[in-house]
Amino acid sequence: GLYILLALGLIFSCLSFLSQSRFMAIKEIIITGNNRAKTDMILAKALREMSGNYFYFFSKENIFLYPAHRIREKIIALPLIQSVDIERKSLTKIEIKIEERKEDARFCDGATMETNLCFSLDENGLIFDRVATSTAFVYRGLISSPSLGQSFLRTEEFKKIQFFIRELGSLGLVPIEALFDIDEPHYMTVVLFTGGRLIINTNDDLAIVLSNLSSIMRDKTVVPTISSFLKKLDYMKLDSKNKIVYKLK
Repeated sequence: GLYILLALGLIFSCLSFLSQSRFMAIKEIIITGNNRAKTDMILAKALREMSGNYFYFFSKENIFLYPAHRIREKIIALPLIQSVDIERKSLTKIEIKIEERKEDARFCDGATMETNLCFSLDENGLIFDRVATSTAFVYRGLISSPSLGQSFLRTEEFKKIQFFIRELGSLGLVPIEALFDIDEPHYMTVVLFTGGRLIINTNDDLAIVLSNLSSIMRDKTVVPTISSFLKKLDYMKLDSKNKIVYKLK
C-alpha cells in the first residue's frame, strides 16, 4: 500500500511539474473578429480566468488545461458578443475568435428626432451597445431607461414588426422611425420620410395590415400618384377589423 501511495504521489508530482512547464504555457493570445468590443477588455477576461492553479498544483496557463469553457462564458456575457470560439494554435498560443452582434435597428431615447442618444439593437431586439453606428431604422418609446442586455420587445414581436417595417418599402413608403405609445404600448406610429404617419395596432395580423395598405396605395381614386398622396398625408390609421382612416394635411 505504501508503494502505491508513493507511486501515486510521484505521478501527481510529475503531472503538476509538467503542467507548470513553460514550454506548454500559453504566452500569446490572439483575438480576432472584434470590431466594437475592445481587445484589451477581452484579453483581460481571458487572462483573469487563466491566472492561478487548479487545486494549487496544476497551472491554468497550460495549453492543455486552460479553462476554455470559463473564458468563453465570461466573454460571451458581454452584450456586444454573439459567439466565441477558442482554438489552440500551438503549444504556447491560442486564438479567441469573436463574432459580434450586428446592428439591425436603433433605439433612441426620447420622443423626437433631435435626440442623439441612440443604442444598437440586434435582430432579436436586444440592446447591445450604447452607441449606434449606422443610420438603421429608429424605434422610440416603451423603455424609459435603456440598459445594455435589455430587450426592446420580445424577440418574436420585434421580428414581426421589423418585417412589417421592411415591407413598407415595397409599397413605395419610406419609414424612418417608429414611436410606441407608453399608455397604449400596442400602438405604433411609423413616421414616413415625407412627414406623414402610419398608426398601427401591433396586436393585429400585420400581414393583413400590409395587404390592406397595399390595396389603398393601388387605389387610383384615393392615391392618384404615391408621391402626391404622401406629400398631403397627415396620418393613416390601420386598425383591427380592416378599418382604415386617413387624414390629409
